[in-house]
Amino acid sequence: MANLGATRAGVVVAPRPPSATVEQLIGLAANAGVRRLCTDAEIGAHWPVDATLTRVLVDDRDAQGIPWSTWLAGVKAATPATLTPQAPVNIIYSLKSIDVSKGVLQSAHMRCAQLQRAPVGGCGPDAVTLPAIPLYSNLTLTCLFGALGLGGTLVLMARFDVGRYLALAAQHRATQSLLVLVQFHRLMDHPDLEHTDLSALHRKFSAGATFAAALETEVLRRWPVEMTEYRGMTEGGGRTELQAHRFPEELQTIGRPSAGNDIRPIDEKGLELSLDTVGEMVEHSATMMSGYHGLPDVTRGAEWFDAEGKCFICTGDVGRFDADGFVVLVGRRKAMLISGGFNLYPSDLEAVLQQHPAVDDMAVVDVPSSRSGETPAAFVVGRGLRHRRGRVARMCQPPAGKVATAGRARAHRATAAQRDWKGGQARARRQFRPTGLLTLRLNPQRHIECTAKTPTCIG
Repeated sequence: MANLGATRAGVVVAPRPPSATVEQLIGLAANAGVRRLCTDAEIGAHWPVDATLTRVLVDDRDAQGIPWSTWLAGVKAATPATLTPQAPVNIIYSLKSIDVSKGVLQSAHMRCAQLQRAPVGGCGPDAVTLPAIPLYSNLTLTCLFGALGLGGTLVLMARFDVGRYLALAAQHRATQSLLVLVQFHRLMDHPDLEHTDLSALHRKFSAGATFAAALETEVLRRWPVEMTEYRGMTEGGGRTELQAHRFPEELQTIGRPSAGNDIRPIDEKGLELSLDTVGEMVEHSATMMSGYHGLPDVTRGAEWFDAEGKCFICTGDVGRFDADGFVVLVGRRKAMLISGGFNLYPSDLEAVLQQHPAVDDMAVVDVPSSRSGETPAAFVVGRGLRHRRGRVARMCQPPAGKVATAGRARAHRATAAQRDWKGGQARARRQFRPTGLLTLRLNPQRHIECTAKTPTCIG
């Protein structure tokens, strides 16, 4: 409600990433120039007192802020704003590191372009859309504007729960749904899937992380309706789509560029390559960010221009086109991993681990995961780590006293992680012998889960 009302009034909305620390939220607010904070009492209690910042508590509690109902009662009717194409609408943040937040500035034109392509994805007056990911995500916001903007019905969940998801899909006769990899995995594992009436749900979408071919094959077999896998960035630029139900033999790819999207490979010097040559993918489309808010140098670093001056966004993904026009990814230039559809940065985890007195040095790398696509693993050098691993694990627990559960990473993943550590990523090319392994992942509530293991399989 606050998001849509603010947008209609011409106010720029910056959704809060749920995994952000208090320090990151304060930095985010400073970068965005936030004047009004809509939050719940739990998060609001951790913000320092700021007389210039109005706090509205959406859970209607009478704490350090104004209850939602009280604030609404005192608001005067606003005249809807007339937005120009370049008027800012959203600032979407990805947490690059502890100290730096990159806010993707999205314009009215970008949102309008996304709305115009929504009918191709099945949005319309008769559509009932059930998104399964948080509203802070650009994926969900795109889904939200498409569903409501074209007169359809949107069914929201407070947080993802497989049983609740299936019940809502059946109750509201959902016609389409957007999920990420880990949610599909949990659906396949749930006993109620086979007994729930999903006959109306004839179109499902996946985004945020590349599907494992085996899991996608199982989803197609057990839930045989239209299945489209999207891959794109919050920054926009371009999007690929794989219609898995039509091309089951192409599940090792991420699909073809969407209509009107221009995707090309370039080399390390910025020279354009032939489509069948491996290079970094750069993308252009009608959905392009205005830039990173307040960071003009970072914005210029993310742009590439062709010989005609056409602007592309650099993705950091390394790949090529096959003979049939499908994009095959082979790696990534960015020091980033995608776990369960959400971006994680090794530097965030390293900064937390470095605070522990038993840790001398560490490197966080990505490890393949059938459930979440990728999961982070930390190689740690420390004194007496095997006696203090519980304390190190607690360093990765979320703030505000919430308890994280231990993750279930397999010990045999360590050999793959060490190979990655020795062989490719710049941050992991440190010459030390690990004395312990921490496996890290995010649970459905976006809290870091951690398991410490002794290095029995590292050698």
